[in-house]
Amino acid sequence: MKDQTNENIPVAVTSATPSKQAGETTSLRERWGWVERCVWTERMLTRLTPGESADRVWFSLLDKTDSPANLQSACDKVWRKGGSAGADGQTVAHFGRHAEDEHQRLHEQLRDGTYRPQPVRRAWIPKPGSKEKRPLGIPAVRDRIVQGALAAVQARVKEAGLTLHPEKTRIVDATQRGGFDFLGYHFERGMKWPRAKSLAKLKEKLRAKTPRLDGRRLADIVADVNRSLRGWYGYFQHSKASAVATVDG
Repeated sequence: MKDQTNENIPVAVTSATPSKQAGETTSLRERWGWVERCVWTERMLTRLTPGESADRVWFSLLDKTDSPANLQSACDKVWRKGGSAGADGQTVAHFGRHAEDEHQRLHEQLRDGTYRPQPVRRAWIPKPGSKEKRPLGIPAVRDRIVQGALAAVQARVKEAGLTLHPEKTRIVDATQRGGFDFLGYHFERGMKWPRAKSLAKLKEKLRAKTPRLDGRRLADIVADVNRSLRGWYGYFQHSKASAVATVDG
């Protein structure tokens, strides 16, 4: 665990002959100085400027949540706050001694969808001004870090005036049947494959490239189709093995 007394503030890279782009970046950072440096990049901040179209959207906030810098920032805050161990018995100090490995594990689990929060440990603490006690839920240290990383992204989204799509945003258990669609994939029971709409679009594109009456040479048609198939298979290569077999149907 690194020294917790300092915030994660990136060191500015200077140049002997400052460029216009560097000046614009500095001005951008000064204007949006209140945002988390580890969550919002210059490109994202540019999208918040008045000159950018309000109709442009980001399709994912996952990469902002599970970024190593954001997880480290959340970990620093948990470290400074301290607190008791959760249901798994891991203390803040123990997490800190294995911080590098723990951060990598959290990042990978969040990225591949295998992260599972621990049950919240219930403790009873004195109620102020009374002899009674009140229940207190104590999440595991790693879960408090993930909650902090997610809260950092949500806070900036809210403060920037951005909103989540009311119909496309929901909480699901991807280990059960049903799952959810995201960026062309369908995620379900620990697996992923092209969603039905992605398959339909591919077949529609292939039909458009292979009409019954086509004046092109067969070799040109095959080359055109192969370009589309290579791009499609390249994007969906992470699907379960049997998922792409239906494309031949």
